[in-house]
Amino acid sequence: RDDLTGLLNYRALSQEINRLANNNEIHNIVIGALDIDHFKKINDTYGHFVGNEVLNYFSTVFREQIHSAFHKHGYVYRFGGEEFTIVVSNHSLEEVYQLLQSIENFFNNKSIVTKEGIKLTISFSCSLTDRLNDELLDTTLKRADKMLYSVKNNGRGWIITDQHRKRPPKD
Repeated sequence: RDDLTGLLNYRALSQEINRLANNNEIHNIVIGALDIDHFKKINDTYGHFVGNEVLNYFSTVFREQIHSAFHKHGYVYRFGGEEFTIVVSNHSLEEVYQLLQSIENFFNNKSIVTKEGIKLTISFSCSLTDRLNDELLDTTLKRADKMLYSVKNNGRGWIITDQHRKRPPKD
C-alpha cells in the first residue's frame, strides 16, 4: 500500500493485472488512468502539506466511490505522484464512465477545506479503455496512459474513453 494515501500501490497493480489476466471468470476489464489537474500549482502555491491533504481527500473519495459501485470488482491504485489507476472487472466501460462523471460533478461542486482553512476546488483528467481480447493488460494500461495525455493536452478536466473521444461541452 501507498504510505500517504493508503491506496494500493504500483506493485499491487501489477499483481492484480496478472491475477485478472489469468482468471477465466473475468469477462471484461476496464482500466482508467487519472491525474489531478494542476497539482503542481497546488504544491507550489500552498506547500506539500496542503498537497498531501488534497491527495488524501481525492484518494478517499475515489476509493469509497469505486468500491461502493463495483464491490469486489473495482480497485484504485496510486500510480505515482498525483497519478492514479483504476481497474474495474465484470462491468462495462459505460458504467465506469457514468460513475466517474458523477465523481467529477462531486469535485466540481464541493471544495476541499484544508486544516489551515484554505478552500480549493479540484478537478481531474481521466482516460478509460477496455482490455481487448487476448491483449496484455500492460498494453491496455499503456493505451490508457497515452489517452490521458491527450486529455491533458486538450484542456484537462474531462474524461475520454474508447467511445467518448471529444471533450464534452461545459455547462
